[in-house]
Amino acid sequence: RHMSDIADAGGDANEEERSFRLLEIGNAELSQVNAALEQISAGTYGVCVSCKNAVNIERLKALPFATQCIDCKRLEESGAEGFD
Repeated sequence: RHMSDIADAGGDANEEERSFRLLEIGNAELSQVNAALEQISAGTYGVCVSCKNAVNIERLKALPFATQCIDCKRLEESGAEGFD
């Protein structure tokens, strides 16, 4: 009986961890959506924050809160200099 209690407690901890992680992801996405709404209000929505060129409409359809064009995002992810 004791071993099943330990297994149940471990399962509960894993479920809590998953729930917490999903909450973190949801909060991060909400922040990104709010930032996009602010960009719309400021008239800067769809403008790459790095190179100031337009973000491709297909990218915005796929990721409406994208702040960078695909080229700048790839450079950033590759660790190229000039990006934080």
